[in-house]
Amino acid sequence: MGRTENGRNFHKIFTVRKCFIRVVSARPMHKKERTRYEKKSEFKSEAEEMAFWEENDSSDCFDWSQAERVVFTSLKPTTKAISLSLSESMLAKIKVEANKRDIPCQSLLKMWLSEHLPHHV
Repeated sequence: MGRTENGRNFHKIFTVRKCFIRVVSARPMHKKERTRYEKKSEFKSEAEEMAFWEENDSSDCFDWSQAERVVFTSLKPTTKAISLSLSESMLAKIKVEANKRDIPCQSLLKMWLSEHLPHHV
């Protein structure tokens, strides 16, 4: 759970894959979650919270041995297929970079695109 820069409380679900964090879901907190979060939260801003998590590990704050693994069997894809023409040499270079990171080529392309898009998109 966390708070955005403009003060909105969000509940985020993520998974850690090697050295990458993959966000599974992000939604506004329900009233009960907001109440619980606001009682526990000692952060005055998102920047303060980010600085805290850069220096601390979540296992210091949460007992992950009590966490339950869940499987999201009903997730519907929210993607749309597109066609993109690339030169063979460019595609080969992208595949090499994806292999270095041990992620699929399309995931790497999506990650790069996401990094270069404005945050409000």
